Amino acid sequence: MKSLVLKNDFNSVEQVVVSGQSAGGLATYLWTEYVREFVKKLIVFDVWSLPDSGIFLNQMNYNTKKYDYKQIFINFMQLSNLEVDPPNTACVKDYPN
Repeated sequence: MKSLVLKNDFNSVEQVVVSGQSAGGLATYLWTEYVREFVKKLIVFDVWSLPDSGIFLNQMNYNTKKYDYKQIFINFMQLSNLEVDPPNTACVKDYPN
């Protein structure tokens, strides 16, 4: 975000759209609040989230008979949150683990 703001003129921007497809759609859900908090310091009135196909079902793994995706996602978020502030503080507050 810092690089984007430094390299572009945001003086006339009134709206920002956060979008992605598949894994990028999932990232859209996770990072829109972060983008909103970042750009509200600028003159931006609206931040829109437009995810496309960012839904991953926690289906049982055929081989292991376990629901692996949820644990993989928890591990990913724990690792991500070690490096940067959590992207959605309300989610972390509601689901601390």
